[in-house]
Amino acid sequence: MNITGIILSGGQSRRMGIDKAHVCFHGTPMLHRAEKLLAKMAIPDVVILGQPVDKTAADAYPGPARALYDWIVSQAKPLDILVIPVDMPALTPEVLQPLQ
Repeated sequence: MNITGIILSGGQSRRMGIDKAHVCFHGTPMLHRAEKLLAKMAIPDVVILGQPVDKTAADAYPGPARALYDWIVSQAKPLDILVIPVDMPALTPEVLQPLQ
């Protein structure tokens, strides 16, 4: 089965004041940790969904869930995906394996 890994990296991080994807956890930015996690799981195709490039576009439903929806509807069907958030750096392949 060819699974595409999706990293949700589109939150506004309002409470933190900085983009969570770039926050270091044990010396590594969280986005890099998420990418390494999917690589350890032998998931070669990874998509990082974040804030839209056009920040002026009106979007009634901003955020990572909308980015995921928009990506899914733009793809050919059927899809096999594994979605992880960027801000859960303690995830391990063992925890995610049953989802694969």
